[in-house]
Amino acid sequence: MRVPPKVRMLVWRALMNIFPTQQNLAQRRVHAASGGCVFCGELETVGHALVWCSTAQRFWPLFPFPISGHASVTGDIKEWFQVLAADRSSSQPEQIMMGLWSVWHTRNLRVWNGQGRSPEESLNCAMCTLHDFQANNGLPRPGVLRAKVHWQRPPMGTIKINMDGAFRAAGGLSGFGLVARDHNGSFLGCKMGRFHGVSSPLHAELLALREGLRFTAKWPDICICLESDAQGMINTVLSRGVDLSPLGCLIEDFQELLHAAGRVSVVHGFREVNGVADRLAHYVLSSHVSDAEVEWWDSPCLAL
Repeated sequence: MRVPPKVRMLVWRALMNIFPTQQNLAQRRVHAASGGCVFCGELETVGHALVWCSTAQRFWPLFPFPISGHASVTGDIKEWFQVLAADRSSSQPEQIMMGLWSVWHTRNLRVWNGQGRSPEESLNCAMCTLHDFQANNGLPRPGVLRAKVHWQRPPMGTIKINMDGAFRAAGGLSGFGLVARDHNGSFLGCKMGRFHGVSSPLHAELLALREGLRFTAKWPDICICLESDAQGMINTVLSRGVDLSPLGCLIEDFQELLHAAGRVSVVHGFREVNGVADRLAHYVLSSHVSDAEVEWWDSPCLAL
């Protein structure tokens, strides 16, 4: 399962009933443990906290696939999870695990900070966390050694634009870099710039994709290949599923733009072939660079 380790651990502890619910704490005579749910006052078992509490029951119907209380009679969280995880596509059990983590996180916000969070906010938190983790933790194929790779020329009559996004959590900044070459490998142009208010590495890569799509307007009648080393971002944009994360609207816009622009394709390239775009994206994050976007056309920039 491609979920954060903390989520796998949380789900395992829940299924083993070694979870710090009010009921379990009261049974161990932990001081101040009432046994009651912080939201509704009913006995807080693991199943109640994660699935059958009225707060959790408003959360699970928001998923894009049906989730129901299969084990509602016994309140058995293990049975509930096993039934839901069976016969699902590979991504759905991961989303269910993230949902369990987010429900518990929402509960802890109430217990420890006195804060509330809507079911929609809880779902957005879960999906955004999953996207960020998968975008930055691509899994290599086991037992396969990758040979040294080099940048490949695009087909005759096609332009390739390599693109990359860099993210700086401090200040919520991102930089993007683009470099365009023709089928001979000749330099055509490059561009770099930065954005404020960026929330995650995935957000930064999506903004780089947006700039890459805009850059294609320089060559309106030519087929263009956009190449990025952000495998998670590419998978997200090319997938047909509904994205419920905070970036879902942005992703949906890109899907529509790519469908409308039949001459533009998006492909994955390993990091080694994306060096120039990567250097541009990181350079623009340096403090002495202005917020203005910069382009080169007549000759390659120093990064080349």
